Amino acid sequence: MSLLRVSVVLLALAGCGKSEPVPVPSVRAADLDPASVTETDVSGVVGTQRFTVRDAWYRVERREGRRRVDVILSEGELGRLCKDADVTHARHVWLRFSGVDTVAPGTYRGNSDGDEDFSAHYEVHGEEGWTGRGGTAAVLVDAPPALPEGAAPGTTAEVISGKLRACFGPGTEGCVAGLFRARRCLTEAELEGPFSNKPTFPDDPAERARIQKGRP
Repeated sequence: MSLLRVSVVLLALAGCGKSEPVPVPSVRAADLDPASVTETDVSGVVGTQRFTVRDAWYRVERREGRRRVDVILSEGELGRLCKDADVTHARHVWLRFSGVDTVAPGTYRGNSDGDEDFSAHYEVHGEEGWTGRGGTAAVLVDAPPALPEGAAPGTTAEVISGKLRACFGPGTEGCVAGLFRARRCLTEAELEGPFSNKPTFPDDPAERARIQKGRP
């Protein structure tokens, strides 16, 4: 057998022994236990980079067909009218509770390939704008703090808190876990519309800013 033919045979045999990379299977929501997270703020890896929550807030959407509560866990800080003050750099983890305007206490689970009433994703701002990835998550929502005596019907709790575990992508783009405490953020429609928690919206700029921040 010529040297050339021996080389070809050896290469073929070597190729037969090679194994293709095996994709890491997606984590399922049923496998995530939010109750077991450590007593620290939400942190982990998002988009292969370290992620730590700096600020958290939630907002309520009541428009027909879009009724939901969005909880935003961000590296940035809350700015005016429920917007992140650092929109070009801060990454976010979103928790979306669809079909409700109040999040009841309990455990919620959502898979990235499903169409559940609860879902999670992350967002990263890059050269081509915002990009993101759906995730698989389980969140344990605490009982909300008691509403003030005499609160108007439809009044929503000032804080949503709980424990979270979430993973993104096919198991290779990172996971986050920890405690979160998201304060209520009033949108412009809520501040001046029929769903406002305030009977009137003050004219004083400092007072307007205080309410928009959701601070006492």
